[in-house]
Amino acid sequence: MRNTIFLKTFILLLIAITIISVKPVHSGATEPFSDVDSSFWAYKEIHYLQGKEIAEALQGDLFVPNEPITREKAARMLVKAKGLSINGDLPELPFEDVDKTHPDYPYIQVAFKEGLLQGKSADKFGLNEPLTRAQMAKIIAKAFHFTYMEPKAEERFIDIKNSNWAKEFVYTLSTIGVTTGINPHVFGPNNSVTRAQMAVFLYRAMTTTPFNQGDAYEIAAYDRYAIHPTNSNWNKHSRFSGPTAPNVKLLLNTRGYVQSEPVISRNGTIYFGSQDGCFYAVNSTGKLDWKYCFEPSEKMEINTAPILADNGQIYVLAHSFERGSTVLYGFHPLYQGPIWQIELPYSINNSQPILDKDGNIYIRTEGNILKIKPPQSDGGYTGKEIQWTWDESVLYESPDVDYPPVDLYNVTGAIGKSGKFYTANNNVLSKDGKFLYKLDGESTSFSDYTLHNDTLYFGTYSNMIQAYSLSSQPFTYQGGPFTYYDDTGSHEIYRKDIQMIKPKWAIELERIDGNRISASPVIGEDGAIYIGGESGILYGIYETDIGFPSTNAATIKVTNMIKQGNRTWRLPLNGWIKQIVQDNKGNLYIGTEKGMVYSISANGKINWQRKVSNSLIYSIVISKNNTLYVGSGYGIYQLKN
Repeated sequence: MRNTIFLKTFILLLIAITIISVKPVHSGATEPFSDVDSSFWAYKEIHYLQGKEIAEALQGDLFVPNEPITREKAARMLVKAKGLSINGDLPELPFEDVDKTHPDYPYIQVAFKEGLLQGKSADKFGLNEPLTRAQMAKIIAKAFHFTYMEPKAEERFIDIKNSNWAKEFVYTLSTIGVTTGINPHVFGPNNSVTRAQMAVFLYRAMTTTPFNQGDAYEIAAYDRYAIHPTNSNWNKHSRFSGPTAPNVKLLLNTRGYVQSEPVISRNGTIYFGSQDGCFYAVNSTGKLDWKYCFEPSEKMEINTAPILADNGQIYVLAHSFERGSTVLYGFHPLYQGPIWQIELPYSINNSQPILDKDGNIYIRTEGNILKIKPPQSDGGYTGKEIQWTWDESVLYESPDVDYPPVDLYNVTGAIGKSGKFYTANNNVLSKDGKFLYKLDGESTSFSDYTLHNDTLYFGTYSNMIQAYSLSSQPFTYQGGPFTYYDDTGSHEIYRKDIQMIKPKWAIELERIDGNRISASPVIGEDGAIYIGGESGILYGIYETDIGFPSTNAATIKVTNMIKQGNRTWRLPLNGWIKQIVQDNKGNLYIGTEKGMVYSISANGKINWQRKVSNSLIYSIVISKNNTLYVGSGYGIYQLKN
């Protein structure tokens, strides 16, 4: 009996000892390295990589952050950061100094196969040798496919000459903020990279947020690492946050009216045009980097936003109302002017060019659509750059008058992720210029198309907002004769049979004195539709308040949606609304005809308002450091805390 009690007691004691002595297994994400505490300068970055099993201990639970990282450990971290597999058919390494039994051998294999890390020579990898800062720049730039952008003169390093093999890699990373110099003027290309520094560089590369057009768009060939490369063909959601209590500063005064919306390069240069016939490049302090002015005799105006392309070029449209002609230019910052030009066969008023994924340019003219393949360099123009033109008149027979009439407010449109090109007057084309179908309903005027999830939204000439499912199947609309009236009288027009899709719904906004919707819709993360027009009223509209199934094509008055229990709201502002953008915190920034800029919360409350000028606010761009740039009147303004 005593033996049985003793045995039971022994077993219970053994279990207790086991429970006490066996510690739970923790992932690296919850057990920080013992030599990297929260006060360490790179703690956040190292801890982030540790949680993803990219940063690993070197000795026991020590990260050894200040020790130079070796080439093999850099290969290991890089391959893990990119999520590349070390399994499968990998090439045998040609290096005599790397044994197949080395724990980092497969990571070196993958880095070598992907062209990220080469040997020091044909038969030597450089095992146990420290990685240099120049080598670091090369492997990160290549691994993350960052594209090169020429730095400003003041951003160059005195020890990175044009002949330096690492020049493009170093400046690629420095212009997007992945790396800096060891001081403002010296990069230190041959200095060793410490393990902590490597973690920081990888963290920055992994978390550098590119420009996002929106998930419903085809990802086009814009410079995705520019701060703001385009003002069309995107969802109007900025990845930056705006100011909370800004001061207004006139950044640069011009001799002509600024209708051209600014774009901002990855190194912070602000580009825009003016009706004075000049194209400007200015930095965030207001210093003019350079400008290019057309000959006064040409009487050129730049009224549309430029485009920053991923090939380093800037596409600019300049129009001469005197001559009735338009020219597309390819500028390059290095030359501070155009490197090619294409005379367009049609006149263009204020159409915003857009790009597709292959870098082709689409432009809406007064009555036509153009697709242009831009030259890639100086002297590359062949005369065959215009791929095709499309004229809506092919859908009609009109013997005695041009139909449809030329519209003055040229919306170029947007390209969806399916590759369909949604363009002016509700037409939908393929990218090779074939008509697909038409959006049944009223046409847009100022308001450009916004794509979100499976829906296309836009505002109309008669103050309606319409929504269409991008996956709707078209129906055949039976054509026939109708009468068209203009200043010369009545005309008999015959419309051919065409394919159409019906809207999901249409919402009629309050119309005062014939106002139109003048801003493009912005769709919030919670599904709110933010829209405004010439009435000066900003709306936050929720489809859940419509009151009928969204699959039915029907119209409802917005006034019926603004009632107790609904989320839809209205907010009168001072002057008609031209521009709406949303920052990464959900705040809306609104520009009006009266020169006012507003910050509005997502639920329709005014955060702040500022008088910028006495002229229409044509554009609002949200940049880094809680800064807005606004084009209005005869200049560009900066709003900053």
